[in-house]
Amino acid sequence: MRFGLLLFLCSCFSVLSIQAKDGDVSIRKALNLSSRQQALTQRIAKIYFALNNNLYEPKYYQERDAAIQQFKEQYDQLRYYAPTSSVQQDLERVQEIWQDYAAIADWSINKEGAEKLLQICDPMLDASNQLFLSYQTYYRTMYLRHFPRDDVVTMITLIKNTGIQRMLTQRIKLYYLAVKQAIRN
Repeated sequence: MRFGLLLFLCSCFSVLSIQAKDGDVSIRKALNLSSRQQALTQRIAKIYFALNNNLYEPKYYQERDAAIQQFKEQYDQLRYYAPTSSVQQDLERVQEIWQDYAAIADWSINKEGAEKLLQICDPMLDASNQLFLSYQTYYRTMYLRHFPRDDVVTMITLIKNTGIQRMLTQRIKLYYLAVKQAIRN
């Protein structure tokens, strides 16, 4: 009886985490990373607009490069944790939009680029949000089936709300800079 219970618990925990290239990626980490990706999309655009406003500030170039690198690294970690076809499809959609997004964000800074980046900013954010929602659905399905507790829902809500706050902070700054430069979506 005890062995059966232990075996059951071990199988539940193995479902909730896998071994990835750079270490353990759990569903909780995937939720957190996918939430952070949303804020990074807005941060990258905000930095681009800051550069467009002041091309001579070297720290913005460093911040842009670091944010783009962080997005890539986090995406690579998420890529190794695709427990459902929905998550896999959303990862592919993020990658598809990211290629265009990064090509603009990582290239020369000008008004035309800013306009293009602003146009693709919403689809990039939507794709990143959908990825988070797919991880959230998977987490609720797998975890709550075995451990129906309110603290799981509270944890998901906390990650989601914190991510939204991070994203909105960057988005507000982005649109402030866009209005300041008379760039419209």
